[in-house]
Amino acid sequence: LRARCPFHQEKTPSFFVSPTRGTYYCFGCGEKGDIFTFVEKFEGLDFQGALRLLAERAGVPVEFERPEKKEERDRLLEIMEEATRYYEDNLKDYTQVLAYLKDRGVSDKIKEQFHLGYALPEWDGLLKYLTAREFQIVDIEKAGLIKRGKDKHYDRFRGRIMFPISDRAGRVIAFSGRFFESMPNKKLEEGEEEAKYINSPETPLFEKSRVLYGYDKARESMRRSDSAMVVEGQMDLLMSHQAGYTNTVA
Repeated sequence: LRARCPFHQEKTPSFFVSPTRGTYYCFGCGEKGDIFTFVEKFEGLDFQGALRLLAERAGVPVEFERPEKKEERDRLLEIMEEATRYYEDNLKDYTQVLAYLKDRGVSDKIKEQFHLGYALPEWDGLLKYLTAREFQIVDIEKAGLIKRGKDKHYDRFRGRIMFPISDRAGRVIAFSGRFFESMPNKKLEEGEEEAKYINSPETPLFEKSRVLYGYDKARESMRRSDSAMVVEGQMDLLMSHQAGYTNTVA
């Protein structure tokens, strides 16, 4: 199979793919490799990210073992995955938030596709959940999920609808939380209001200026349409995807 090379500008096709060998080679720029190296270079992913993306396309489940010592990035990604599961499970039982999302027009399909969740109005619900699964406080803090108080740590997100933010491979690297309810007995100064949205801080996983919300779900549609729609916030993006404009990012 022959095509114009995706790794350099050219008018005459010099990029060759051999299905029988499972390899590619460009006679113009010298790029070569297999399906994994192609996805790594084209999508800007590491090997694990490329493996997840290809497994999802092929419908093959992938499970990663958890050795005693893992690189920091892998540990933080595992923490974020567990946090996402925790928030999603909370939402299933929180009828007030489900009713709010329904009133806003969010379908069950979109809610599940974007892994929406809920952070309970508790000081340390997520912290207890993660430490019970033997994650270390130092790593949970590095992931941006907890804050250090005067004498103890507490959850960064409390009483908020949670929107996971993913990298290109669909791995959760941060969260944005929309205010829903205040903590019990929490006193605000006169004129003070809860921030409508709060986001994860910069972490080893998350560089705000390099991430677009929903890009992992929009990139294929963006490529097919050769265009992208950029909206301001998470709800705008959800409703755009729900209406069929799947090349939308925020």
